[in-house]
Amino acid sequence: MVIPKQFNDMRDLETMLMSSLLGILDCLKEDIISLPQAENYWIANAVIDTLEELQFSSEVIELFKQCNEMFEESRGNTVREERLNQLIDETKKLISANYTEYDDQVMVS
Repeated sequence: MVIPKQFNDMRDLETMLMSSLLGILDCLKEDIISLPQAENYWIANAVIDTLEELQFSSEVIELFKQCNEMFEESRGNTVREERLNQLIDETKKLISANYTEYDDQVMVS
């Protein structure tokens, strides 16, 4: 994997972060990782605080908050598949929207 030394804008960074989140949610859905392992990667109040400090978009911050809420609700239980699927779909939509907007900007240039 190549990690760019520079991002064109915050959207690139947000998209990379959401892609990582999508992988975590998918691994959780497929029982590849446990809920505590998933929480240790990205889902924590400290992560949300950092995203807010870095001025990530409200949509990305809200997505991470929803994931955090799901994990808090699921602690001691299994994650509800319906809720997990909803968060996976929302993450995909946000990633897709970022790429579509980016592609449109590149074509105009």
